[in-house]
Amino acid sequence: MIETLTPGSGSLDSTSTTDPWIVAGFILVWAQLKEAGIDKIHFAYAGSTQSGEPYTYRVQGPTFVVEFLNVQPDSAGNKANHIHSAWRNIKGDFGLPAE
Repeated sequence: MIETLTPGSGSLDSTSTTDPWIVAGFILVWAQLKEAGIDKIHFAYAGSTQSGEPYTYRVQGPTFVVEFLNVQPDSAGNKANHIHSAWRNIKGDFGLPAE
């Protein structure tokens, strides 16, 4: 069983999964988010809202950064058709000891 956030309630709802790695990862991340403060998570968006146009977004909290970029054109001439994404654990970033 894995648990997912219910927006605005601070509680969790149950959703089925049988993969223990997903469950363990979620439990670890959820514990880190609660400890660091969910209210300290921020979202930023830049770019177009039109399909096929470049855009990027970032979600950042005290313990992590998630970035998604769709800003690179492809060889067929599409303005934005090549994505990159990253999840970084700030506590253990750049060889720093994880706390």
